[in-house]
Amino acid sequence: MKRFTLLIVLIVFLFSVSAVENSTNQNINETTKNDLSKKSFTGYPALDIILISCLITLISSLITKYTTPQDEIRKLRKDMKKLQKKMKEHMKKQEMEEVKSIQKEIMAINGELFRKNMNLKQMLVTSLPLILIFSFIKNNYSVYGEFLNLGFTRFGWLGTYIWSSIIFSTIWRKILKIA
Repeated sequence: MKRFTLLIVLIVFLFSVSAVENSTNQNINETTKNDLSKKSFTGYPALDIILISCLITLISSLITKYTTPQDEIRKLRKDMKKLQKKMKEHMKKQEMEEVKSIQKEIMAINGELFRKNMNLKQMLVTSLPLILIFSFIKNNYSVYGEFLNLGFTRFGWLGTYIWSSIIFSTIWRKILKIA
């Protein structure tokens, strides 16, 4: 199932890259577009944002991997799966008191997982540079308007960044085996 999900994400990404090359922007005339493409790294502003997103999510994923206790998180998730399985068995037997006690244990593990995943150091290290990068992208790419046309929807710089960062974050988490 994980390979299938990764394959679907990869197909959607490849589709988006081809859409970047084929998309046009009616809001900018040809001379302005030529002047603006000189500001772009690749000549395709949407591809620039996708590449920036890829790099930022890689760095963010590496920071997450090395600032969170991965072994403890894996153990807690494994324990939670066991408890959920146990809870389902007790629900089938209509043993509600057992189900309630297991739910309390699951809630405690959930709180512990949240505390281990939400690391203040990680948030500071990733969010402060992200603010600077967003201002750079906004200043350099907002003039393009909507430049990623997937046929069913269009994205500006922010939508392209968010969409591609979700995809790359999933890919990097799978590749780096982040819990």
